[in-house]
Amino acid sequence: MTNSSSSPNSFASERVVPEELGFEARLAPARVTELDVRGAIVALEPPLVAIVGTRHPDGEGLAMARELAEACANRGVTTVSGGALGIDAAVHSATIDRRGRTVVVLPSGLDKPYPLRHRAMYARVVTLGGALVSMFRSDTPPTTWTFPRRNELLASLCDVLVLVQAPSSSGALLAAGFAKRIGRRVLVVPAAPGDRRGAGCLAMLRAGAELCRSAEDIFEALDSPNGPLLSPARPSTDAPRPRSSARGRAPREAATSVPPTQPAHEDFSLDPVQRRCVDALSSGPLHPDAISLRAELDPAKTRGALVTLVLLGVLAERSDGTFALARA
Repeated sequence: MTNSSSSPNSFASERVVPEELGFEARLAPARVTELDVRGAIVALEPPLVAIVGTRHPDGEGLAMARELAEACANRGVTTVSGGALGIDAAVHSATIDRRGRTVVVLPSGLDKPYPLRHRAMYARVVTLGGALVSMFRSDTPPTTWTFPRRNELLASLCDVLVLVQAPSSSGALLAAGFAKRIGRRVLVVPAAPGDRRGAGCLAMLRAGAELCRSAEDIFEALDSPNGPLLSPARPSTDAPRPRSSARGRAPREAATSVPPTQPAHEDFSLDPVQRRCVDALSSGPLHPDAISLRAELDPAKTRGALVTLVLLGVLAERSDGTFALARA
């Protein structure tokens, strides 16, 4: 480990490799070779509960995020989120208000903290024994490509991920989808039908995620010895799944592809972006960039729609990174 002076804050930072933390298996899905950590390394010790959601929540969503974070802090469980406006900020601030530990996974380097308005909150995170974490070099600014990588790191780092108010195209939903694919436990706060803020949450629930009605559901998930709460509906083998503990052991990596389900996309009420993605795949499998071009969609919107469609069983992600219509 090497120390470097911090900027803009006066806290020391360390560059560590996953092997030094015993996190080789845990962080392998995110393809992390080094981490920059500002604050307490011990804050990265499991159990870690990620709580993520939209940047534009309503009062109910903010209240739920704070309630879950406060309960984790009271139990001595470290919370993890992405430092963004909305749900993320509510999680971090609620944790530090209870003088608990929280970890901020940044979409930028430690010397370019994002968003800038959260600098004071980040200082409190470190002062109270938490940590700022980045997989990027210290001077890396936030860009369109760093946010998806940050979401993968966040999902890989946690033992349990809780989704609170996520629309159908959002970074929080991408993080939950990635967590699902690598075998992390995924819980979802239910949303009212028709609430766009919770459309992604409903998609996850339809895909088999467990309900998060209160913090007790999180603690039960941490203590469960039975593996991921959200797993592929059709295992490719009848061999028994290995059992793993949520405390102190990295969860196993699940299959990266979602097994085929019924081609029932006509049964779902797809939004226009999702429908255009489905139509783009009518002639065969495509990579996300090709789908975006054929559907004439923004790449970020395309990625969000693809995650939702996979969760709904409308599409299947193949081992080569392409997407295709699911087959019966």
